[in-house]
Amino acid sequence: LPEQTLNESEFDLIVFGEGELTLLDILNIWKTGDELENIPGTVIKKNGVIIKNKPRELIKDLDILPIPAYDLIQIENHFGGIRYEKVFVKRCLLLLISRGCPFDCVFCDSKIMWKRRLRWHSIDYVIDLIKYAVKKFNIDGIQFLDDELICNKDRIISLTENLIKTG
Repeated sequence: LPEQTLNESEFDLIVFGEGELTLLDILNIWKTGDELENIPGTVIKKNGVIIKNKPRELIKDLDILPIPAYDLIQIENHFGGIRYEKVFVKRCLLLLISRGCPFDCVFCDSKIMWKRRLRWHSIDYVIDLIKYAVKKFNIDGIQFLDDELICNKDRIISLTENLIKTG
């Protein structure tokens, strides 16, 4: 509800859809002092008028995104815990390795955000991300938050085989 949010708040710009490339554009334009009016994926309020720009296309290759800068936050505050039978994993990092969902469930907004498309980080990206997290933060577990993690059986088999291979 970007238009309603702008009407009912003091905000003057909202990003909708995938935000990484849009935010990068905003920061680059803001540094130059230029107007922020025509950035895809934004809705702005200028002189009381709301302008909705065209949506930004979804990122085709998710691997262009860098590994999240976990070191810029207090990562210890964001570890989730997993309890499985008698095992409790305390240092568990929450990960998203895909985006989207191909289904059209009436109760879900995933179809609005992701346009019913399912996209994945490559297996190599995921392995590198997990290796980084284990080494840097000494995690002992991972919880995947993906909408459709097991939608592609071959991909999950490949991921688990690669995890086993890398130790």
